[in-house]
Amino acid sequence: MFQVLENQNDQELIFYKSIFRDIHSDPQYVRIYDRIQWGKALFFYIEDSLGFIAFPFYIFYRKLEQITVKEVRSIYGYTSFLSDSEISCSRLLNAMKAFVNWCESENICVGSLVLDPRLNQFLADIPSEWLSRQKSVFSLDGPRMDWNRQKFCKKAAADARYFFKTGCVDLVDGIDMDISLFDEMYRKTMDRVEAADRWYWPMQYWETLSASGNEFDCKFAVASTDGEPRLVSMFIGANSTFYYHFSASQGMPTRGASAAAFFRLSDYAFERGASRVHLGGGVNSLETNPLARFKRSLSNVVEDLYLLKLVIDGDAYLKAGGVNDDSFFPRYEFV
Repeated sequence: MFQVLENQNDQELIFYKSIFRDIHSDPQYVRIYDRIQWGKALFFYIEDSLGFIAFPFYIFYRKLEQITVKEVRSIYGYTSFLSDSEISCSRLLNAMKAFVNWCESENICVGSLVLDPRLNQFLADIPSEWLSRQKSVFSLDGPRMDWNRQKFCKKAAADARYFFKTGCVDLVDGIDMDISLFDEMYRKTMDRVEAADRWYWPMQYWETLSASGNEFDCKFAVASTDGEPRLVSMFIGANSTFYYHFSASQGMPTRGASAAAFFRLSDYAFERGASRVHLGGGVNSLETNPLARFKRSLSNVVEDLYLLKLVIDGDAYLKAGGVNDDSFFPRYEFV
């Protein structure tokens, strides 16, 4: 028996009953996406003889060329597979097969769920066609940053010092940020780099995250020179993890601004007890991916990341530009 839940109280009850939860399975991460108009946050719940397995996910639509792709994705960071008893590989696979059946009934094309690292013990037994190995960039270890340590790129540290000679970085709470300024800078940045349409997020996305209050610690690192903002970086996080979400620059990038913003926020995060600042995945191919090069310019720490990849409607996926191989998944996201 499985259910797809929308009721907030049911979702929170499952979180609190689970013995398999951590910061990534905080019910607040589900709430935040309930308010995003272009997507829909849901919760998959299945019972078996040993109890239940459940995980949060969200649905949204991508318009790619002439194709609209209906996706299911992780909500934040890793997909938190929750249970009231230990999860085995067979239980995980049974849950995913039921999930695929539900996706087919909802005309969903693609699923990409970031596998909780605690489930990596099952990698050898998960069908290879369901796995996509990627890499993520992290800045690890607190409580404070040491720019001279090997985990940071020396050039990034030098660039940050150069910027701080004449500039400054202010941290602004999300609720106090001028979102229209960030949105304008972000769109101009995407125009300048000729980004694909999928990178143009609606205004309500920024508004939702910035107004999250106690649900997320949303901060904007504003790097300025001569009293003018040159770059604004958006970070979201809670407790032990912060995530470098997006950056926008005013005109051509100012040397050291992004590195200075990253280090300033990292100092803040570690002072609050965080152990990780997450720069995101998708860094497999530095030669063809400028976003990957940017992430690797800030940190030398790279970790393997595994996706549970589900190609549910193969024809629609291929028409959207996807390739079902061992490369970055979903392939149409690859720059």
